Amino acid sequence: MAGLINQLSGPAFAAFLDALHALSARPTLEQIQSVMVAHGVQSPTAKGGMPSLMAAKTVREGPYARYLEKISSGKQMREALVNAANDGHHPLDAIEEAMVIELQDHLTEAEEGVDVKFVIGQVMKLRASISMRKDSTANKRISNASCANRLRRSRSRIRS
Repeated sequence: MAGLINQLSGPAFAAFLDALHALSARPTLEQIQSVMVAHGVQSPTAKGGMPSLMAAKTVREGPYARYLEKISSGKQMREALVNAANDGHHPLDAIEEAMVIELQDHLTEAEEGVDVKFVIGQVMKLRASISMRKDSTANKRISNASCANRLRRSRSRIRS
């Protein structure tokens, strides 16, 4: 599918990537194939020029694999945040967990060396998240204390 970029103009290629982005977190070969057909991608080796499932597999596992992986990761992150909020957990838990997983993946899968800039960025995000959590907890305590003080004042007014 090296010719995919050559077949589509810049705006058409952007629309193709947007359509891939709209797919489920783990798109099937048939879903990718239908996006390819809908955007007019031709396969010179297939009958009738329609891209085959193997062409879709090339897109999913080839040069666009990282793009699809990022889409999947983003959708999973949104789902984790929603689930954390629905379960009564702090949303930063899900964000911190995802950052740690990305950092571990990067460190264990780095074939050409570690991208220090990426690692520093992840660590800084974790540090900011922990700081936000501390601020949030402190604000919650202040808010709870002020509510308790208002409640005491209102009770004392009622008694007097």
